[in-house]
Amino acid sequence: MRSAGGQILADVLGRPVTHVTRRRATQRGTALLALDVLAPDAPRASRATGTTYEPRPAHVEHYAQRRVRFAELYDTGQTPGTYLTTEP
Repeated sequence: MRSAGGQILADVLGRPVTHVTRRRATQRGTALLALDVLAPDAPRASRATGTTYEPRPAHVEHYAQRRVRFAELYDTGQTPGTYLTTEP
């Protein structure tokens, strides 16, 4: 994950986002789910993680306002961009 993408994701979600550096992370997750069923007491290997991005309060608020506006437009059936046009 590039740093800008991780930071934006943290800002949009309003939660810390930690980059998982392990390749094939979904395969590891599947294996861990199977391990929970087959051997719930077996030890797990530690996660390979990178940078943790903390949400920036001003940006969190910005994205929260955009989410509200999007929901309003979505509920009215407007498509993105149509609310910017003016009627003749």
